[in-house]
Amino acid sequence: MGERLRAPADRIVSSIARVAARGSRHLLLSWPVLIVIVLLLGGGGTALAGCKLEWDCHGHSLPVVGGLFPAPYRILGNLEHRGTGKTSLPHGFVQTTVVSGLNLPTSFTRLPDGRLLIAEKAGLVKLARPGGRPRVVLDLSREVDNWADRGLLDIEASDDFKRTGYVYLLYSYDDPQDKPDSEGIRTARVSRVTMTGNSISKKSEKVILGSISTGSCDDHPPGSDCIPVDFSHSGGAIRFAPDGSLFISTGDGSGGGKNYIKDALRVQNIDSLAGKILHVSPEGKGLPDNPFWTGNPNAARSKVWAYGLRNPFRFNIRPGTNEIYLGDVGSNLWEEVDIVAKPGENFGWPCYEGQVHSPLYKGQAVCRRLYAKGRAAVKFPLVTYPRATVIGGAFYTGSTWPSQFHGAYVYGDWERSWIKYLTLESNRYNPTPKDLAAQAAGPVDLEFGPDGDLYYVALNIGQIRRISFRGG
Repeated sequence: MGERLRAPADRIVSSIARVAARGSRHLLLSWPVLIVIVLLLGGGGTALAGCKLEWDCHGHSLPVVGGLFPAPYRILGNLEHRGTGKTSLPHGFVQTTVVSGLNLPTSFTRLPDGRLLIAEKAGLVKLARPGGRPRVVLDLSREVDNWADRGLLDIEASDDFKRTGYVYLLYSYDDPQDKPDSEGIRTARVSRVTMTGNSISKKSEKVILGSISTGSCDDHPPGSDCIPVDFSHSGGAIRFAPDGSLFISTGDGSGGGKNYIKDALRVQNIDSLAGKILHVSPEGKGLPDNPFWTGNPNAARSKVWAYGLRNPFRFNIRPGTNEIYLGDVGSNLWEEVDIVAKPGENFGWPCYEGQVHSPLYKGQAVCRRLYAKGRAAVKFPLVTYPRATVIGGAFYTGSTWPSQFHGAYVYGDWERSWIKYLTLESNRYNPTPKDLAAQAAGPVDLEFGPDGDLYYVALNIGQIRRISFRGG
C-alpha cells in the first residue's frame, strides 16, 4: 500500500472513533466505512505489528463486532495466509522443505552436527534434523507473552556450543502476576539456557539482559536493566561477533496505547535499552569499546552500540567487517534497510521515518533538538520502500549461485511474502533491489547454510525452507 494511503492513518482512525461515539445508528452506518479503512490499514505488518493490528490505536478505541474479524487477526493481522501459494523463483533455482509441521516458527539456529533448534512464537523450542520430525526440547510457554507481535522471537546457539551447550533466547516476558498471553505492559529479556544431549533444562536458564520484569521500564530509574514492551515492538535478534561478543536488537516497546508518543521517544535516550543495537559480553555486560562506555559494565548506556530504531526485528553482521545490516520495520510511511557502519550512530526514529520528519513526532522537543543539529546528525537508510514488514537478511558468501549473487545481501518482507537481494558492486551495495522469491509464505528469518544455500523460516505455513541453485 502506498504512502499516500498510509500517512493519514491517525486522522482516519480519529474520525472513525468520533463517528462511533455518536451512537448506535451512526455506528451501523459507519461499518462500511470501517471495513474500507480496515482494508486500507490492515496491510500494516506486525513484525511483525503496530497499531494497525489493534483496536486501541493511539488512544482511540475502535468498535468490533464479535465474529466479524477472525481470532488470528489479533495475533498476526489475519495476514498469515498470505504468500502460501507456489513460490516463484528465478530460472535455475529450486525450493525444498527442510522442516514442516511447525506452529508459527519465528527463528532457527544450526547446531554443529547439522541439527536445527527452532523457536516457535508461543514459547516452544523444537529440535529437528533436516527432513525429520520436530520435537519439543524446551517449553517456555508460561514465561513467554504470546500476544500480537510478542513471543519467543529469536534463538541463537553460542559459537562455542560444542564446549558449553549454550543457547541464547530473546522473548517477551509474562510475569507470574500478569494474565498470560494478553495485552498489557510487559518487558523483554535475553536469556541463556544449556543444552545437554537432546534436551534443554528450564532450570538452566539465566537472564543476561532484561532482569527487571515488573511494571513499565518507565517506573524504574534511568539506566536500569529493563527492555520495555509497553505495547509492541519487542525486537529482536541475537548475533555473535567474530570475537565472541553479542549484538542484540531491541524495539521501542511502543506502537499503541495512550503513551505511544512518550514511549517511542525513549529510543533517543541512551540510558534506555529501547530501540537500540546493544553490544554485550556473553554474560550481558557492557564492553569498553562501546561508544557510550562509562566504566560501569552494568549501566545501560555502556551496552549501547547504535540507537534511534523502531523495530529492528532482524539483522546480521557483514562478513569481514564490523558493519551491521538491519531491517527496521516502519510505522506509517517507510520500511528501512539500515547499515550501522560505526558505533554511536543515531538512526533518527521517531523523529525521522525513512528520510523525512515523522508527522506524529515532529513537534516533540526531543525531535526539534535533533532537527536543529542538521541531517548529518542522523544516519539515513540504504533502502526505503512503502510500509510493509521488512525482515533483515544475510550475506551470500558461497560459490554455487550465479555470479551476481556473490557478496549479495538477501533480505525479505513478511507481509509481502517476498525475498529480494542487493548486489555488491565495487564493495558498495546497489540500493536497487532485485527479486529472488515471491509467494514465500511470510519469511521472518533468513540465513545461508554451510552448503551455500539460503534457509528461511516461512512463518505463514510453519516450515523451514531451502533455496538452492541447480543451474540449467
